[in-house]
Amino acid sequence: RNPVTNVSAAWPLTKYCGQASFFGGVPALPEAAGYIVVLGFGLFFSLFTTLLVYLDKWFVGTAYTSEQFNTAGRSVGTGLTASVLVSQWTWAATLLQSSNVAYQYGLSGPYWYAAGATIQIFLFGILSIELKR
Repeated sequence: RNPVTNVSAAWPLTKYCGQASFFGGVPALPEAAGYIVVLGFGLFFSLFTTLLVYLDKWFVGTAYTSEQFNTAGRSVGTGLTASVLVSQWTWAATLLQSSNVAYQYGLSGPYWYAAGATIQIFLFGILSIELKR
């Protein structure tokens, strides 16, 4: 039991039990730094991507049409399609729920939790590959 917060914990690090922040309520960086990082990285990568597109158009001669944009030039392979499917089906709530199932049922819990979605992923993967052809 932590004498300061009067909270018991299952782990030996009771210094931060019951506290909402590791920094004692004081933010590590000012709010402006967060905006600068988010907007700065966003602007940088937007300009970098635009530069790469223009360089590709100038040196390689790739024609950028709406069809090429929507279908990625029909050059997406099966491996990338499969990874996109899994990443779209595995979102934050799924990861949190699988952790919850692991806590309740042990190591086999997340396996059986994920096993329920494999049939849909396989069927949707086969369907998307067939529609791509």
